Amino acid sequence: MDEKTFREYLSAFNAADYDALVQYYSGDVTFSFANGITLEGRDGVVAFYRPLHQAVKETVDILFLVMDDQHVAVELAAEFRALEDYEGFPRGPLKAGDVVRVISFVHYDLDSTGRFNHIRIGNYREMEH
Repeated sequence: MDEKTFREYLSAFNAADYDALVQYYSGDVTFSFANGITLEGRDGVVAFYRPLHQAVKETVDILFLVMDDQHVAVELAAEFRALEDYEGFPRGPLKAGDVVRVISFVHYDLDSTGRFNHIRIGNYREMEH
């Protein structure tokens, strides 16, 4: 994994392009969120994000990025814009038109093929709407 590849991954994430996204995940990828939600495997990731992204436009932008051959650490500015009412949003229900902005840190562990096999996500600040 290099910076160019990581930025391509985030572009696919912002576009909700799941066919492209799953290429970056190992088969047994685990997502761990600070609120206790855990996603297991590629199918689990897609099953969580697909309905979310149908109702909420999520956009992430890199604030800083640090990486080596086994890890990626990134701070992201994330915006969630509700396109319709959505009860399943992890921070609480959203109504159409709601906008939530947060600063998140995300740590990725890479497997031997350079794919993400463990992703840990924490939010530490909600920004002004």
